[in-house]
Amino acid sequence: MSLVSDAVALANSLAKSFKLQSTVTHESIASVAGDGTRSYNAPVVRDAVVVRKQKLVKTGTGEMVMSTAYVAFLNPVVVNELDRITLQDGSTGLILNTEGFMNVETGRPVLTEIYLG
Repeated sequence: MSLVSDAVALANSLAKSFKLQSTVTHESIASVAGDGTRSYNAPVVRDAVVVRKQKLVKTGTGEMVMSTAYVAFLNPVVVNELDRITLQDGSTGLILNTEGFMNVETGRPVLTEIYLG
């Protein structure tokens, strides 16, 4: 896994050097009330690669939905599909799908990819 971790760390370094990352606000889910109202933990500002493009993605329930943005964290960030991601321009959307590589030694992600809808 160290080869993958090293490659992602290099990509993160290059993306920062070439200013290919923007800041996003990540609010992890704290709780969901019986009526569906969500409460979030304190927001954390993170660097991420953001690509605005439409892509058909499969949600966690198996439904095919059009995404509007792709967000990649090139460092260990755990994201739940109930979390909230706000892009630098203030726009947000449901987290349709999360993907990425997990480091089996640490149990933490090496790379987290998110599709927003």
